[in-house]
Amino acid sequence: VVFMVATVRTGAPVADVVSGLWRSERMVRTDLTELSRDATDTLLHMALAGPVESGTVAALWAASGGNVMFLRELVLGARAAGRLADDEGFWRLTGALVTTVRLVELVQARLTDVDDAGRSALELLALVGSVGLTELEAMTGRAVGEALERPGLIVIGVDGRRHQVTLAHPRYGEV
Repeated sequence: VVFMVATVRTGAPVADVVSGLWRSERMVRTDLTELSRDATDTLLHMALAGPVESGTVAALWAASGGNVMFLRELVLGARAAGRLADDEGFWRLTGALVTTVRLVELVQARLTDVDDAGRSALELLALVGSVGLTELEAMTGRAVGEALERPGLIVIGVDGRRHQVTLAHPRYGEV
């Protein structure tokens, strides 16, 4: 009997062997979503072996977007820089969060397949925060938005009658 844990990033191609195991029901597939703020608080409490001040939880949750891998890197960076410290039994941020080299590499890996037109659209969103879908399509064409939405790099939401496009994760804009 073999117990195996494997991960596949959403939107990434899956090897035929892996998809065959899913189809034959010889493997259990569990899709992970972003952590809620409460789940982030619980995870931080367990990982740091103590309670975390609510403002620190809020800052780490907002900066990570609930992504466990990004959260890990932000915590490691903050601890290494001395900006996340145990203060009388509560973990607190004592300065701005630090972006680690590893975190930048993780985000860059997500962006490697983006063409020049897609990169221009992502840079625009990084600068302005959000833009109307109609305006983005006028600047880049519809195919660019679809190519960025498919792997989850952008999010299209509704704000009243207007469709707004934003980066799917706060770290994308930073990188």
